[in-house]
Amino acid sequence: MKLELNEIKKINFSIDEIGAIFYYGDKVLRAIKNTSKTNVMELLECGLINELEEKKLFPRTIITDHEIDGFSIVLEHERIENWNYSYEWSFSMLKKVALVAVEINEIANKYGYELSDCHASNLIFNYGHPMYIDLGSFKKTNNTKVWSGKKIFYLSYYVPLKLSSLGFINSAKNITLSVEYFDKAEFLKMIYPSLHRKIILNFVSISNKVDSILFSSENKIKEKLGKRQKHYVLIALFIKKNFTFL
Repeated sequence: MKLELNEIKKINFSIDEIGAIFYYGDKVLRAIKNTSKTNVMELLECGLINELEEKKLFPRTIITDHEIDGFSIVLEHERIENWNYSYEWSFSMLKKVALVAVEINEIANKYGYELSDCHASNLIFNYGHPMYIDLGSFKKTNNTKVWSGKKIFYLSYYVPLKLSSLGFINSAKNITLSVEYFDKAEFLKMIYPSLHRKIILNFVSISNKVDSILFSSENKIKEKLGKRQKHYVLIALFIKKNFTFL
């Protein structure tokens, strides 16, 4: 059944790289772009989403017969009522969400996927139980030992939980809204107030360099460092394979 634009309402605050979210009456629809159809169908058919649904970690999702111009398929998600935002969560709620994000990523790994974007706005509480709501965040991976979303996890959960434990409640809540509010140097200063600023800045500089290695492909590392610096390439690849980030 083809849906006309005057029958549906697009959710403009949603940023979805695989498609767009619409309301159709009391239904929540996710329309999938032509370029994402194959990947989404593989994801839905591999068993991952079914397992998450059974464990109430992802809203029930079905393929509909609806049609929307500009999109290849239209999914319907279970509608979750009365959910709240991360800045409204208590310390224990944020901790619970963090543990669920790890659990979902571990389940995804069984099927050859990972959570690439596990920030707090992609999880909601449904009657006190966290659920993940971003279908587009599930990406295929050939290496489940290196989680590409681990840095986002660190910034979205560890950092605000640590700040909350130190009494910096407002800063913690701001970070859950957007990791762009995070400043690594200020965070270290809060945790280690007696540490000299120069030491902190040096640490941050090293940390950023390690991060750039961890989240670059091996080919990119070799290309960037060049053939004349083979020892640096070996060191960089060792860091990539054996460390996470600072």
